[in-house]
Amino acid sequence: MSFIISTDSCCDIPSKKLKELNVNYIFLSTVIDGKSSILDYNSDEDYQRFYKELLEGKLPTTSQINIFDFEKYFSDLLDNNQGDLVHISISSGLSGSYGCAMTASNNLKSKYPNRKIIIIDSLSACFGQATLVDVAVELRAKGKSFQLTTDILNDLVPNIQHWIFINDLKHLKRGGRIGTASALIGTILKLKPVLTLNDKGQVKLVHKTFGVQRALKFFIESIEKYGEQEIISHGEKIPLKIYIGHTEDKQHVNTLMDLIKQKIKCSFHIGYAGTVIGTHVGPGALGIFFLGKKRIKA
Repeated sequence: MSFIISTDSCCDIPSKKLKELNVNYIFLSTVIDGKSSILDYNSDEDYQRFYKELLEGKLPTTSQINIFDFEKYFSDLLDNNQGDLVHISISSGLSGSYGCAMTASNNLKSKYPNRKIIIIDSLSACFGQATLVDVAVELRAKGKSFQLTTDILNDLVPNIQHWIFINDLKHLKRGGRIGTASALIGTILKLKPVLTLNDKGQVKLVHKTFGVQRALKFFIESIEKYGEQEIISHGEKIPLKIYIGHTEDKQHVNTLMDLIKQKIKCSFHIGYAGTVIGTHVGPGALGIFFLGKKRIKA
């Protein structure tokens, strides 16, 4: 029997693509000028318009998904589809959405006693989270069981690597990721941080660089150090795939791809970071995501 795959909008796979993959999704909202928006972003023009607003000085905020909305969302999925449900959530270290999803799933156990609802804490965001979505889709297409799929997804979570170059420190400061003094000093010295998500799914500063080219070099070194050409989980082989996410920085995406191709054999996925992640990292950010060795400890 097939099963239901669900995620939230922080996986940053365009909604049109998610529908093609038969993956259900729920939005974390973005608030701009006091108006909450959960609009689908499916084209370069949609993302370019959002990042243009950030460059013009607009400062959006984001909000998590509450328990009530999760209960309604999960109920609708179970009422209208067959099989058990796996939901791949944004990191519990970044958002309270995971906790709300867990509470909602527990509240629904008595209503659906013969259906399983498994919530996967991806300890990830953006294309780190998308990595798990893609694996779930591939396993379902192969006819793998719900239990095996959820076991593999949980098994892979500690091996999702995130490396993110930040161009504008004010967005990290506003979101509470760094202090005012650090942001001021970094701006004066023109320091550009490289962040990762540690084994708790929390943001950790791992490197400081003075420009994009040095950040790209660090990315290559990180893939060589932490990447694996193939990961095997429960007998399933998963080849190396590099996800590159950006917040309106296509020029350096192409440069990075060329550098990776010179050193490493892999496939690619390229795309924009969405509005929730973009709100916190700001324009000009660039990130790589892949399955590899264990993450850095908290």
